[in-house]
Amino acid sequence: MVIGARRTAEELGRAFPGVTVITSSGESMVSAIDAGPILVVATPGAEPPAPDGYGAALLLERLDSAGAISATVAMGKAQTSALTKRPSKFFEDRVKERPGFVTFPTPGVMFQGGVPIVHQGECVGAIGVSGVQSHEDEQVAQAGVNALG
Repeated sequence: MVIGARRTAEELGRAFPGVTVITSSGESMVSAIDAGPILVVATPGAEPPAPDGYGAALLLERLDSAGAISATVAMGKAQTSALTKRPSKFFEDRVKERPGFVTFPTPGVMFQGGVPIVHQGECVGAIGVSGVQSHEDEQVAQAGVNALG
């Protein structure tokens, strides 16, 4: 049974066929990676330097009790928030107010639970959570943003 970072790397490899996936952790640290599009799954402190810098950082964790689709939904919520610089709840509210808005081409998922990470006035990422009620997902995501300072 494969677990942890190696399991995440396997799942990402299936989600992004043809893209190189590298795992770096305390038991097997990677000292450097090549330039170009590469997915890196690293545990804290084991992140290899990237010659061109990282374009995105992604952390996935799914509790055993959460449905398998929750990881995909959480990524969609984070993507929506990061690319629009708004909480994903904004789009959920828009759809409630104007049902035709559901056809608006958002980059991810229009459910509450995605919160942008803003640093010095710039959106530098987002946290998306899925697995409980949407309002609880957002509370968890906001707690994550708050923990970052």
